[in-house]
Amino acid sequence: MTAHARTTTAPGPGAAPRAFALLGGVQTVLIFTLASLAVPLPLIGAELGAGRGALILLSAAYGLTFAGLPLFAALSFLTARLVK
Repeated sequence: MTAHARTTTAPGPGAAPRAFALLGGVQTVLIFTLASLAVPLPLIGAELGAGRGALILLSAAYGLTFAGLPLFAALSFLTARLVK
C-alpha cells in the first residue's frame, strides 16, 4: 500500500485583492437590494396589515438572510478547498 500525502497550496499573491473585490461587489449588491426593498415595503405592510415595527423586522430578516448566504457559500468553498 502506498500512502497519499495531502498537500495544500497557499493562495497566490493576487488572491487577496480578488477576494476583496468580490466581497465589495457582494456588499454593493446587498446595499442596492436592501434599498430596493424600501420601495414595496409600504404595499407589503398594507396587504399584510403589518405595523411599522413588523416591517422593520421584515427588512432586517431579509437583510440578514441575504448577507448570510454569501458568507455560507464562502465558508463551504473554503472548506472544500481545505479538504482536498
